[in-house]
Amino acid sequence: MAVRHGISDFIAKPFDVPTLQQRLLPLLAANDADEPPASVPLLEAWFDRTQTEPLRLPSSLDPNAILPLLTKSSELAAKDLVPLWKNETTLTARLLHLANSASLRRSGKPVSRLDEAITALGVDMSLRCAMALALDITGTLHDERLIERARQYMTTAEQVASIARAMALSLGLDGLSCYTAGLLSRIGELAVLRTLQDFITQGGTLDEGDIAPQLSQWGPAYGNRLKQQWGLPLSVRELVGAIHVAPTHTTKRSLLIMHLAALRVSSRLQGPEALRMLRQAGLEPEKWLAEMPPASPTQQGCHHEQDHP
Repeated sequence: MAVRHGISDFIAKPFDVPTLQQRLLPLLAANDADEPPASVPLLEAWFDRTQTEPLRLPSSLDPNAILPLLTKSSELAAKDLVPLWKNETTLTARLLHLANSASLRRSGKPVSRLDEAITALGVDMSLRCAMALALDITGTLHDERLIERARQYMTTAEQVASIARAMALSLGLDGLSCYTAGLLSRIGELAVLRTLQDFITQGGTLDEGDIAPQLSQWGPAYGNRLKQQWGLPLSVRELVGAIHVAPTHTTKRSLLIMHLAALRVSSRLQGPEALRMLRQAGLEPEKWLAEMPPASPTQQGCHHEQDHP
């Protein structure tokens, strides 16, 4: 019946208005193809207009639904997460896939229920997978240039998150907070890519040379706005900020860790200043200066990384 009426896609419940709008825009554009095109604002004007509107980072999972859980992860059990995630089809499928990959290797027994998957992976790992999925906007992008950049930013953020967590755990610090901050380190750039996609969808023309300047100009501002919109605690904002700007005049090892993780991912963990920060954080230089393996995307946004480099 659906095929007979030309229906070729669906939106899983629950969904929000922005998601519905994004799925309908290509259809409306196709229907209006024979009509004279509406005037499209200049790219600069398009970004200026976003200053008066809430920023969106549409994905298959709302970050606002995951962030509060991360702050109280130590108090949560699988039975607490199941009612919240039972209708999240994409997240459930991902958790089942990861849990089965581990379970089948260990015992040969398959995992078939969400509660079993969360129990097998642990609340910490399950929340990290959920947060990575909530920041994955590639499914809402259609321009290949933007998709490629989004994947690069997500891969870099996940690498920083994994290394920061490993550094924190080696010192007995809160690994989940460092991991979360690492994942959030590129939300500004991801929001810029989403805005560029909206510009193209509305009929705008985007040259290759336009992308990098917009990311550089708007990325930091968009990142700060999203942190405010999401109500991130000051402690998390400080951790994210330390990734991009070297913390000075501080004895907080967690802040040093975030910057050191970013330096390592970018192969800049050399020189006297980096060595000083490693020692100040209490990390062994010989251990963390070892050559990193070749960068590769993580398994669907999260993976069983080790707690050491």
